[in-house]
Amino acid sequence: MRMSLDNMVIQLAEKKMLTIRDARDIRIECNEGMVWLTIEGQPGDFLLEKGDHLLIKGNGPAFIQGMPYGLVKLVSAASPSRQVSYRPVLSIYTHYTQLHNLRCEG
Repeated sequence: MRMSLDNMVIQLAEKKMLTIRDARDIRIECNEGMVWLTIEGQPGDFLLEKGDHLLIKGNGPAFIQGMPYGLVKLVSAASPSRQVSYRPVLSIYTHYTQLHNLRCEG
């Protein structure tokens, strides 16, 4: 089934992955929380925090997951805005996991 992506808002939880096929020219905006984004065929992963966005330029599918939750808006046409801040995913995920474990132990 094909759905219109214009201004679609989706809440994402940790360990629940959203897959967008034919993701080219879709803009992903993080409105709340933090999300982990992987785009097939593109090196590296991305973390988007509230206010960040990313325009997908590749043809492959995109995979999005909450860290631990996120609210994203999917827009099929890009409009100018501030650039996404890129962060090393592994180090942030490791830091996030350590903080989460400390909270659970305390």
